[in-house]
Amino acid sequence: MIKSLELTNWKTHKHTKLEFQKGTNILIGKMGAGKSSVLDAISFSLFGTFPSAKHNRVNLQGIIRNVPEQEKEAYAKLVFTANGDEYTVERRIYQNKSAQATLKKNGDYLQSQPDRVNEEIAKALKVDYDVFSRAVYSEQNQLDNFLNLRSSERKKQMDELFGLDKFAISSDNATTLVNRIKDIIKEKKREIEKFNIGDIKGQLDLLRKERENLNDGITLSEKKIIEISAEMKEAEGRLVSLKELSNKKMKIANEIAELRSKIDFALKDIKKIEGKKLGTLEETESKMLKVSAMLKDARKREQELADSERSKGKEIAALESQIARAEKDMKERRRIEEKLNGMPFDDIRKKLEDETNHIRELETSLASLKAEESDLIKWIAELDKHFAKCPLCERELSEELKARLIAGKRERTEAVKADTKRHEAELEGKRTYVKKITDDLNEIKIAEERLKEYSSTNEIIEQGRRKLESAKKELETIENERRKAREDYDATLKEENSLKIAKEELSRKAMYEKEIDAMGKAADAKEKERSSINVDEKILDSMQHKVTELNSRHSSILSEISGMKMLLLEKDAQIGDKRRQIDVIEKMELDLRKKEDAVESISKFKESLEETKIELRTMLISSINNILEEIWPEIYPYRDYPSLRLDVSSDDYVLQVLVGKNGARWEKVDATASGGERSTACLALKVAFSLVLVPNLKWIILDEPTHNLDRAGINKLVTVFNETLPKIIDQIFIITHDDALRESAAAQVYVLDRDKESGGATVIGK
Repeated sequence: MIKSLELTNWKTHKHTKLEFQKGTNILIGKMGAGKSSVLDAISFSLFGTFPSAKHNRVNLQGIIRNVPEQEKEAYAKLVFTANGDEYTVERRIYQNKSAQATLKKNGDYLQSQPDRVNEEIAKALKVDYDVFSRAVYSEQNQLDNFLNLRSSERKKQMDELFGLDKFAISSDNATTLVNRIKDIIKEKKREIEKFNIGDIKGQLDLLRKERENLNDGITLSEKKIIEISAEMKEAEGRLVSLKELSNKKMKIANEIAELRSKIDFALKDIKKIEGKKLGTLEETESKMLKVSAMLKDARKREQELADSERSKGKEIAALESQIARAEKDMKERRRIEEKLNGMPFDDIRKKLEDETNHIRELETSLASLKAEESDLIKWIAELDKHFAKCPLCERELSEELKARLIAGKRERTEAVKADTKRHEAELEGKRTYVKKITDDLNEIKIAEERLKEYSSTNEIIEQGRRKLESAKKELETIENERRKAREDYDATLKEENSLKIAKEELSRKAMYEKEIDAMGKAADAKEKERSSINVDEKILDSMQHKVTELNSRHSSILSEISGMKMLLLEKDAQIGDKRRQIDVIEKMELDLRKKEDAVESISKFKESLEETKIELRTMLISSINNILEEIWPEIYPYRDYPSLRLDVSSDDYVLQVLVGKNGARWEKVDATASGGERSTACLALKVAFSLVLVPNLKWIILDEPTHNLDRAGINKLVTVFNETLPKIIDQIFIITHDDALRESAAAQVYVLDRDKESGGATVIGK
């Protein structure tokens, strides 16, 4: 059961809260009053969508209220019960981001992802949006949509509504699967026919014998390798000793050549440096000390000027800001002066005193009138109590005189009441006017105080402009001095770099002069060491030849072994391949038998699907027709069509009525009935769908169900909503503009209204 719905900024609803009852709930109102948007909000709260949004007739952002101004978000809160639990779902729609949703169960948080919320609600209600929108919810003027569909489309939608389309899909999938398996069986049979398993086994035996012969050849070659390896080890040892002596002698020769080369390079570089006439190293270092001090001073001077430039720039910016603020104050001062010229303070104050005095006079008169009214009421009450004497003078009164006195007092009482109302209205107007005058006086006082604050504005502007001009001249002088200081710094830096290069070259010349003598002595010592090493190159060549020959023989045998091992691997691969071929053929034969069995099983399953589909459709149609038989006489106000049923053929579902005397024949509703009769028949069908397809929910939602109905049909419908449907449907929601449905005494009726001319919000009444 849906308990309540709360809407904020939802279409025409600024803030609306509806409490629903069990049974019939009717929302009545003129076009555009916000009725259908309530049903859209119920659907959106439950499933995150509604028919016009699902079919892209509106977008979600269009739901957000935009009159009198565009709101940022819309909010819907729905409370419902299911299976003894209470659920609260809240959804928000935003202008510039995705919609949000939260779901609570019995007050505890359950979900916050919109898709998960939809799933939880569908699980709780045991119905999804598709079934809800077709079996429960009827859009405005769409009650007879069932009859307007083409037969093929109607058959498709009805099968989907009943869930029978899944049987057709499964049957088609089964047919596709059987055909695919049969194609695979044919292909596998062709593949099996290509092989002769006897020949393959013979080839396997031959490969095994060839493998054994290769193993024997590898064993013999490995013995030869062992013998050659021992001889190679001895020859390589002698060759290594001879090579070490030869390499040592060659290394020393290279070291001698390197030393001689360094001496020649140093002599050439010394001669080149002397040709530049750089002076001495001591003189160069002395000059560098002086230039470094000059460079430091120049850098310090340039930095000081930069600091002065930044400081002066800040001073100029502050002055410009001060002048701008003062000029702004000057404009404000002129505005206030112009305003005060039109507000005479003394005149306003005099008017305030006059109006205040008038208010006191009115209050005195009003008090007098109320006292007189009270006395008159008491006097009339006293006259009513006494029948013979005057309550004031004890004089005997006749009935005629008593009646005249009472009538006169009552007439005076009415006159006093009228005067009291006029005085009260006048007093209220005077008080409002006095408040306005008081506000004007306060505004004048505030403006005069602000003028005092702006009295020195002209002086501030003139003084600021003089200071600004002076500061700009000082900044220009500082900038010129800084450029000169920078030029001096760059010239001194260039001189310092030249001295650094000269120092580096003189230092290198001094280093060369020290190293040349040491390198000459080292070269002579190396020469003596080289002469002491004695190596016979012929013996070295002979030993190298022997080692090369042994290596060649060793490599040749290893190559033979490697080749035989590769052949062995090939034989192993061929043997494995033959074994796999045999396994594959045997598995293919086994798989072929399994697939043949599967084709038979799937074919039987397909037959069962079709039988189940026919039986389920028969059961559903029977249940629907049983309900139609019960409720049709309750809904239809005439006797020309005594019965209604849903018939099914191979390509269509047809809604039929019984026509003719004594129910002679069944005819299609869309070919026989009027517009109102069609709507009534479809209403009965909608109720039947709801009870059969969603038995646990027992809701029905109708938008303008009286469309096309005559007065008798509407009167009958009122009785149905009052008496018939509440017996079989837990909750009914009806949207209508037809005031006749107000007669549904048992229903909860809401009257929706809004001022469309001014863009007003929906207002709820009862």
